[in-house]
Amino acid sequence: MASSVPEVRRLPAQRELRVASWLRAAGAAALAAAVAAAAFLAVDGVRREPAVAALAAVLVAALLLLLAQRSAGRALASENRRLTAAAATATRELRASRARIAASAERERRRIERDLHDGAQQRLVALRIELELAEELIGRDPSLAAERLRELEREVDEALEELRALAHGVYPPLLADRGLVEALRASAAHAALPVELDATGVGRYSPEIESAVYFCALEALQNACKHAAGADRVAIALDGRSGWELRASVTDDGARLPAGRLAPGAGITNMHDRLAAVGGRLEIGPAPGRGCAVRIRVPVPLPVRRPPGRPR
Repeated sequence: MASSVPEVRRLPAQRELRVASWLRAAGAAALAAAVAAAAFLAVDGVRREPAVAALAAVLVAALLLLLAQRSAGRALASENRRLTAAAATATRELRASRARIAASAERERRRIERDLHDGAQQRLVALRIELELAEELIGRDPSLAAERLRELEREVDEALEELRALAHGVYPPLLADRGLVEALRASAAHAALPVELDATGVGRYSPEIESAVYFCALEALQNACKHAAGADRVAIALDGRSGWELRASVTDDGARLPAGRLAPGAGITNMHDRLAAVGGRLEIGPAPGRGCAVRIRVPVPLPVRRPPGRPR
């Protein structure tokens, strides 16, 4: 498609070229006629005043045609330069548009990949752990195991709903309907470790901010449940009291994280990418005393100040 742009835009220049060629031919013919007339009038020195006037007219016409031809040539060159530049610009814009479309598709693919990894996949991993525990219960306490399996059936249904939501390009329905705190509370209820959730001054934010914080906190929670050696509990804290920044932290009480031991895997890379997209920051390090702390900071838009007395 890009190659057709210059071809279409050269058509006016081709018409200009034909006009310039005609002007050159006409100018050459007029000049030849003027030279022939001058030669005729100079023969034998015969005085031919009417012919002199005609010769002058022919010479003037020839000069005007030559000037017109030169002007048309300059105009043609200028038009060709303009059309060439316009065609080059159109080609660049077309290539840039294709690149943006490809980049947008890649970003969307990565977003879906992150949502699946950080959301539904983590829940399915937790379900597998719970199923293994329920299997161990069958031999010791069949009735308790049956009750736990019924609970896991409900959790499987919830995971399926989340997968359906992600398939439609949206984040978990509970996050959309009731906000960050309730969505994290529901996810914490299914975690492999007991979770304490504390939220202060947290309201509703843009879908981009809420989904970024939600999935990052969920990833940190699942990492703590799987990798925090000796951990008995996990604490999630949300703080939006400043009004201009939302802070979140996920802390476990497992073995203290040695400095420099953390290797950035796919999950941590996804967390960094999510937060960077909304201007946020991620810090991972040892928690005070023991364990690991994941700290999230995301700027939020300041509320619009309305003049007093005006209706909301």
